[in-house]
Amino acid sequence: MQESLANTRRWLGISLALLALLFILCVWFSIGRIQADLQNRGQEALRIAGLNPDYLSANGCDVSLDGIVASEAEKAQYSSVVGNLEGIRQAGLFNPGNGFFNNLKIKQAVAPVPETVETAVLRDPNLDITIKDGKAIVSCLVSESERFEIIKAAEKLYGAENVVDNCLVADDLKEATWLNGMLGLLPKFNADLEGARLTAIDDSLTISGLAAGDEQRAALAQLADSAVGLNLQNNIRIKEAELIEPNFSFVAGDSLKLTGNLNQPSADLIQKTISTTSSCSAFNNIDNRLQVAENYLAPSWTADVFKEACNATTDSPDFAMNYANKKLTLNGTVDSEAKRLAIADKFAQSTDGVEIINNLKVVEPVVLKEPNFKWQRNNGKLEIFGNVATATSNYADAAATCAVDSANIDNKLVVSDEYKELPWTQKVFDQACASVNESPDFALGYNNGKLTLNGTVESDAVRDGIANKFIAASDGIEVVNLLKVQKAVEIPTPVASSEVDSPATVVPEVTADVAEAVPSVASPEVVLDNPTEVVSTPEVTAPEQNPEVAVATTPTPVEIKLRPPSLRIDVASEQVRLNGDVPTTTEQANAELGFADKNVDNKLRVDSEIANPDYLDTVISLGPELAQELDRVTINLENEKLTILGVAETEEQRKAIGDYVQNRLEPDVTVVNKLTVQSTIPFIEDGK
Repeated sequence: MQESLANTRRWLGISLALLALLFILCVWFSIGRIQADLQNRGQEALRIAGLNPDYLSANGCDVSLDGIVASEAEKAQYSSVVGNLEGIRQAGLFNPGNGFFNNLKIKQAVAPVPETVETAVLRDPNLDITIKDGKAIVSCLVSESERFEIIKAAEKLYGAENVVDNCLVADDLKEATWLNGMLGLLPKFNADLEGARLTAIDDSLTISGLAAGDEQRAALAQLADSAVGLNLQNNIRIKEAELIEPNFSFVAGDSLKLTGNLNQPSADLIQKTISTTSSCSAFNNIDNRLQVAENYLAPSWTADVFKEACNATTDSPDFAMNYANKKLTLNGTVDSEAKRLAIADKFAQSTDGVEIINNLKVVEPVVLKEPNFKWQRNNGKLEIFGNVATATSNYADAAATCAVDSANIDNKLVVSDEYKELPWTQKVFDQACASVNESPDFALGYNNGKLTLNGTVESDAVRDGIANKFIAASDGIEVVNLLKVQKAVEIPTPVASSEVDSPATVVPEVTADVAEAVPSVASPEVVLDNPTEVVSTPEVTAPEQNPEVAVATTPTPVEIKLRPPSLRIDVASEQVRLNGDVPTTTEQANAELGFADKNVDNKLRVDSEIANPDYLDTVISLGPELAQELDRVTINLENEKLTILGVAETEEQRKAIGDYVQNRLEPDVTVVNKLTVQSTIPFIEDGK
């Protein structure tokens, strides 16, 4: 029994010890949270009251105020804010005293009163008005009547519900002679300053907040200095301007075009880069339309990308670059995938992480074909046929007009950009015109890199002279001289028919002379690009009995018909989508440049078999223009017909837009106005 009682007592003791330990641990871990919460709440209360929160410190459930204040009233203000905080240890049965300790020291000690004269020492009043989140926080030490005026002025300006009154009143204060002037500043400071604050203490006035610029800051300071009459401390700061991202474009072609919006230093750097980079300074025409404003950011890489853009024109003569929405888009054509990737890589290295959209297209270099032609007089006409470039055709026409009347010119040349322009053609055709005077049946041919001369002349000297002139005119091209010297033929007296045994018996000498003058083998043929087209080169007009003279055939002209362009522009708020087929990358880039302030999905395709009519540039310009009038609009160009889709606000606007587009495009393009007017709710009468 005694042993059982002892065990019970032992377990009871252990349980009590464990409970005591658990209690100690709970108190230990909760003290830290209580202390942090108490300190945060106390400092926030001081901050709201416009007092210094750093003066407060918490230790457990005790709170201390340590620091230097200007007066007893300010010290009392700290006590009124902090002393009644919930959670501070209060005096009670187990607490010998209160846990709030105001250890604040007064900044200036009151001068001792002379023993012989009993004089009351009046303290200086003070006032602090802080504007924060639309509320006026008023802290002051003034007389009761002055407090009334302060709160009345604040409530009039901000509303009673937005005024926090932390004022203290006392009777041993000097008159606040500056009060009316300071209250008069409130409307102006409230309107012009962000986070305005006015503090009058001792003999000084401190003003602070954010001003829009230096002029505003100086004007407010001058106003405060003249209105209050205290020593002014101007702590107003200048609000930093909100800068926006620049946008710009670079489009190369026959000329160089620059557009966009950026700040002046960036524009100066671009101008310097363009003028000092040889691949750009070589442009005869530089159209600089950059717009300058001070509220644009200045990326550190701006000059570098324009230098790379200039360099890119070496490998891509139609290179275009566009920067918008923090993306750099590259357009143009190059002749290899390696160059396409190399150009994009150089921009990536120059732009410090900017997203690069590489829309460069690889277009295999066009190898122009060698032209061929024949220019000859035949039966009083001048025939021209073959395959040549445009300029060569023009020179051939001019030379033909020189040789015969224009009505006798038979020009069957096939003209195409697929053929080379030869640098010496004008001189050669001029010489052909001059050669007709010495060889009436003169013929000029060009094939396989050789010039061939045919016809008859009266002497070897003339034959050689003509050939030498063509050698000089053709800049070293091989000249094959097949000109023949025509000998004079005498016709003998005819014999009687009974004596004729054969044609040779009648004119034996004639046949011999003709045989010598007219070669029995035709001159070499000129083979054109079309294997079925063979052009013979007769030296002289031969009799029908000569079967060896080849008959010339004329080629059938080959014409490549270009298709009309197609272009669809869809605008929906800030999104733009481009589709269709255009002739060059210039139109592809220009269609996007008009929407520099929007997000553009450019899916235009470049096709060399697409025509480039004058109206295409007009259609491209219509996209941005209509987007300014309508939030959502579609223009669709197909087979020389333009359709406008979208919603207009009024019938007048719908008609005005249709008329405007028609005036711009017709009669070249048919305009179909399918704009609709924003529908309204119809009036309902008697439920019908």
